[in-house]
Amino acid sequence: MLALMAAQAWALAGAAGIAKGVRGSGVLCGLGAGAAILAAGVDGALLCMPLPLIALLARRSDGMSVGRQTWTAVGVSILSAAAWLIPFAMRSPDALQTWLAVESASFSLSPPDGTEVGDWLKLLAWFVWPLWPLALWRLWRARGRLFDPAICIPLSGLALGMLQLLLFSNPNPARAIPLIAPLALLAAQAMPALKRGGAAAFDWFALATFSFFGLLLICSWSAMISGWPPGLARHFRKLAPAFELAPSIAAIVVAGVICVCWLTYLALRRAAGRDAALTWAIGMTAMWCLAVTLLQPWFNYGKSYRTAAESLSQALPGEYRGCVASLGLGPSQRSSMQYFAGLQTRISVDGKTGCQALLTYGQPDTTARALEKDGWKETWEYRRGGGRQFEVFRLYRRN
Repeated sequence: MLALMAAQAWALAGAAGIAKGVRGSGVLCGLGAGAAILAAGVDGALLCMPLPLIALLARRSDGMSVGRQTWTAVGVSILSAAAWLIPFAMRSPDALQTWLAVESASFSLSPPDGTEVGDWLKLLAWFVWPLWPLALWRLWRARGRLFDPAICIPLSGLALGMLQLLLFSNPNPARAIPLIAPLALLAAQAMPALKRGGAAAFDWFALATFSFFGLLLICSWSAMISGWPPGLARHFRKLAPAFELAPSIAAIVVAGVICVCWLTYLALRRAAGRDAALTWAIGMTAMWCLAVTLLQPWFNYGKSYRTAAESLSQALPGEYRGCVASLGLGPSQRSSMQYFAGLQTRISVDGKTGCQALLTYGQPDTTARALEKDGWKETWEYRRGGGRQFEVFRLYRRN
């Protein structure tokens, strides 16, 4: 998803240049759209391929020049994707068919119900904060100039991202990453228009937010190392009873340097919110660096499926490895099983498959009972986490 966001930023920059008649923008937009397709398949195509056509509608210069750049962008994006797809198809047609099946399965149209819309709103309220209030402020200020390329291009990118989220995916932070680039473009235009009081409040909120979360990260590390604070220590033991964090001198030194840099910036920054955007950027960077420095083993334990994949590899007999169906596994679980266990699964929607082995993820007990009635026998199970973070893999073989 990070590669997709970078490619999307190229495509947005190129599309804005196309609309303004900047030379070379068609190539930039096409390379961005092609890279998006290579990074995320159909996801990337839906997010970036319409952008040059939208730029054509929002043009502010000679129509013939913009038209040439538009079709250049389309051609370059197709050639960029074809440079990988054609050799892939020639070398391994079966693998290409599997890839197309995975892409098709992930894009089953499912309009959201009221509950899913509510889940999306709750997720986006914090995930793209503080971009969305600034973007809304910019749109309100520019409500009479929505077809200006500086507004129209990122707004179109945002609309494409929202449409894709609501129609083709479940509420998931990773799926919301493509909203960041267009929102950032809109929010950046709002910063110079903020009044002094608003900029100061924005700066103060960043200071308070990142200082609080930085202190929370340090307390979390302390809870895992020494058991203090006891409330946090109990929480982490509940989430991962078997996890133990080993102290690291290097991590302590690097974390100390990060904290000193943050405190030094706070002492030197300009008053009255004149560095508000910089405060957010430095605060976010410092917080993530601190999190990775102190808690990287915890993230690896909770997010990596390496242990599950290695355990599955030992439990699966060799004669079954050639054909293993999967039920409920997402892209991250499937890729982990392939990378760590060399196991390439075949997607099954309802457990109906010609394979003699079936790997399920996150399925309720009712599904397990239904599979047993259909002749499947559970031979392996892997559990981790607790509460909302509980995850379970099960392996079935036909009786």
